[in-house]
Amino acid sequence: MITLSVVSHGQGRLIDRLFDDLARLHPAALSRIVVTRNIAEDWQVPQQVAHCPVLVIDNHKPRGFGANHNAAFAHCATPYFAVVNPDIRLAEDPFPSVLALLADARLALVTPQILAPDGRREDFERALITPWGLVQRRLNAAAASSVDWLAGMFMVLRSDAFRAVGGFDERFFMYCEDADLCARLRLDGARFAVCAQSNVVHDAQRASHRSWRHLRWHLTSLMKFWLSSAFWRYRALLAREHATMLRERG
Repeated sequence: MITLSVVSHGQGRLIDRLFDDLARLHPAALSRIVVTRNIAEDWQVPQQVAHCPVLVIDNHKPRGFGANHNAAFAHCATPYFAVVNPDIRLAEDPFPSVLALLADARLALVTPQILAPDGRREDFERALITPWGLVQRRLNAAAASSVDWLAGMFMVLRSDAFRAVGGFDERFFMYCEDADLCARLRLDGARFAVCAQSNVVHDAQRASHRSWRHLRWHLTSLMKFWLSSAFWRYRALLAREHATMLRERG
């Protein structure tokens, strides 16, 4: 039922730990795994993890987050498509509870609760990114006042909904693809949700906090997002929804 896509940037040993978790849990809903080696590395990908065949894509040159997962999606023949970071760890099988939510046809995307290794809840539920909002978020790590998009560490998507919006926008090399995807799904009439009954652990790399190159990619992606039609249309949609909610409360 689910095709899982994971991309390695020289992170084979890290993905082996994810594979160990999958082998231990043996998720019945998982049908296929697509591994993309985005750069050359000395890592032998297993042909099978638990009961699932593994397809390997080797890139001749590095591609962006969205382009890699879109290429993996071309090999997806299942009703659901999971986008998973290499640094995700699984203490339990997250898929049954997630798929139970996705039985609601209005939902196009569900993510489990994402925890840090110390058990703290990660900031994966986020308000729409705006320039002023970004400054506020840097100054104050409080939870988002609204949930307008879900960060892309672990996404389970309805394949038909992902296909309907054209997948990830490949103009983003890295960063903001998840915010843009959530905006376009909502504009297409779909919704997303968090599965409170399921947890995964994310050992966050935070590369944009350490690398000037990643920081440059991050800032470039923010500018592309803020100048996009999807951003402005989604912002208008959220404003209309907020106004409707206030009228109903009044």
